[in-house]
Amino acid sequence: MTRRCSHCSHNGHNSRTCPNRGVKLFGVRLTDGSIRKSASMGNLSHYAGSSSGANPGGANIPGSPGETPDHGGAADGYASEDFVPGSSSSCRERKKGVPWTEEEHRMFLLGLQKLGKGDWRGIARNYVISRTPTQVASHAQKYFIRQTNVSRRKRRSSLFDIVADESADTTMEPQDFLSVTARPWPNKKPSHRSPFLFLSFLFFFFLFFFLLYYSFTPPSLFLDSLKTPFPSPPECASRVPFPGEKFLWYAPHSGFSNQLSEFKNAILMAGILNRTLIVPPILDHHAVALGSCPKFRVLDPDKIRISVWEHVVELIRSGRYLSMADIIDVSSLISSSFVRAIDFRVFAFHWCNLNIDATCVNKLDMPSTFLHSLKQCGSLLSGLDGSVEKCLYAVNKDCRTTVWTYKNGNEDEALDSFQPDDQLKKKKKTSYVRKRCDVYKNLGPGSEAESATLLAFGSLFTAPYKGSELYIDIHETPRDQRIQNLMQKIEFLPFVPEIINAGKKFAHETIRAPFLCAQLRLLDGQFKNHRKSTFLGLKQKLESFHQSPHPIHIYIMTDLPESNWTGSYLEDLAGDSNRFKLFSLKEKDELVRETAKRLVDASHGLSFGFIPKTRDGGGKINKYCHPPMLPDVLLYIEETVCSCASLGFVGTPGSTIAESIELMRKHEVCSSQTEP
Repeated sequence: MTRRCSHCSHNGHNSRTCPNRGVKLFGVRLTDGSIRKSASMGNLSHYAGSSSGANPGGANIPGSPGETPDHGGAADGYASEDFVPGSSSSCRERKKGVPWTEEEHRMFLLGLQKLGKGDWRGIARNYVISRTPTQVASHAQKYFIRQTNVSRRKRRSSLFDIVADESADTTMEPQDFLSVTARPWPNKKPSHRSPFLFLSFLFFFFLFFFLLYYSFTPPSLFLDSLKTPFPSPPECASRVPFPGEKFLWYAPHSGFSNQLSEFKNAILMAGILNRTLIVPPILDHHAVALGSCPKFRVLDPDKIRISVWEHVVELIRSGRYLSMADIIDVSSLISSSFVRAIDFRVFAFHWCNLNIDATCVNKLDMPSTFLHSLKQCGSLLSGLDGSVEKCLYAVNKDCRTTVWTYKNGNEDEALDSFQPDDQLKKKKKTSYVRKRCDVYKNLGPGSEAESATLLAFGSLFTAPYKGSELYIDIHETPRDQRIQNLMQKIEFLPFVPEIINAGKKFAHETIRAPFLCAQLRLLDGQFKNHRKSTFLGLKQKLESFHQSPHPIHIYIMTDLPESNWTGSYLEDLAGDSNRFKLFSLKEKDELVRETAKRLVDASHGLSFGFIPKTRDGGGKINKYCHPPMLPDVLLYIEETVCSCASLGFVGTPGSTIAESIELMRKHEVCSSQTEP
């Protein structure tokens, strides 16, 4: 009689000798089908082949492994998604992801070398067009982690082992300069060699040259060289071509709204201390991070200054430099003598003894010596080595220890109401004491900082917190009417006319009807976890409108790409064309591009301040040179459009962009008269 297996129902063996019985682990029997393997570079071809070969016709075959949760198609999601057996697929939709191809990774490397770190939107728009900026940023993070751990042994081959060719010459043609090659994947474990032989050789090499130098050097000269090992810092008089002028610069951070807030604080500080403000560029979103003042976890002032300097050099190199004064209209402040200002490029190039014509950078392959000189000069400006007498005073007091005040009638250096609690002191293993210091007494006339040509702050970001301010608490100055008037002026700083005109043009000529603006921030930071509450505010606003025979016009301002609207409230609005008509702007729209061109031609940032009259007999830089790419001005135009929404505005709670739009609506920007 033939044996019949009770496990698989086949003949010729029993359940004990069944080849498909699997193993029993912790009381659970695991078969070969239930043990999944994640798709990686080592088995991509097998993974794709098994997915297509199992069911070439595309139909569901009853009883086939493709029907089980463990053997879904390759397109159903990642194998490492932690599927819970027994759960219903209808209640939980698996995430869908498409692995990066080698060609996409090569284009990513191409964009990284061309645009530099931080410009993920530009890389996604111009190089890896099949990926969103968020996906590009995530891919970049994994790539940099892989490169940081390049010395790690026994790791699988990965797509991230493909790196850019570092031996390429920067003076070659663009296609040669940006060529990429694949790093050969290791086939064997490298041998471990002791560094003792190399260190011994290095020691005797330096010892030989030291003895040789000592034998040919007179003793007096040798001793003098030991007394002065480092050259003295250069005098500021030889660096700054504006005798008697004193300057103030600071290190902005985070997104545009925070940078604008710091810009206003810098104008206030420059007005109080009677210094010329160095107007910075607009940094890439989150290219420089400060940290958290309430948690006493922030970047030191000297470190954030050097981070900003290096990012500014990258903006100049990549041709993406856009001054804050190119976007924000400060002409009324300059003309009324409330504050003096100078463009960052003009000041830095004079300070570093570089050619001022380089402010019109129109090439991506700038000389390496030029960039090296800028970076070297930045170490002095950033105060990495501390203050330099009569040259640089580095303000190293930050929000952990100081709250700046001005003529408030209180005692100087009194304790602030907000102090770190005992739990935080124990966690940080340090004791911070926050004091309220008068900025004029500490950094103005009679102070150590007065004689310095350059006063360098760190971040000037502040915000109300627990009954106090994080860093600057100057809201009214009844004893100084000039500063009081200045604070009223900087409460609201409008965009330049080119941006305001573009926003009004879209509202009046494209929408051409009363409309509602919805600013929905859904992807960045904490906002991605509050989508439901964000959509709820918009839904309640729309329900408050009475039924109308005409559709409600809505301008959608969101960071969520339209391709990802599936399953969201935005998809419902877009599908109900009888009740709603949606509008939006994109970076490639003609209106946005034309506005960017007008801003480049206007060059507002270079139209004021100390411009040497050495070209064309005038006080402006020549206009013949243009940046290699247009600046990104979509955000500023969208804020202007939302300020024109006559049916109302729905913003994302906690978003600084929403606060900026509310301020524009309060000052009726859309109804103001602007020059064409």
